[in-house]
Amino acid sequence: MGTIDFEGLQQNDAAAWGYFFETYAETFYRVARGYIPDPSDAEEMVSETFMKI
Repeated sequence: MGTIDFEGLQQNDAAAWGYFFETYAETFYRVARGYIPDPSDAEEMVSETFMKI
């Protein structure tokens, strides 16, 4: 696993955000599934979370 480019994230760099999503989306999903029983609802919550950050 590489390092997160926080400067790129702050500058809304698409590559930095793409890497961040690819690195953490599955982890966010697993956490969401611990609280949200429906898989599609958990996936939607993760998508909405990434859209807000």
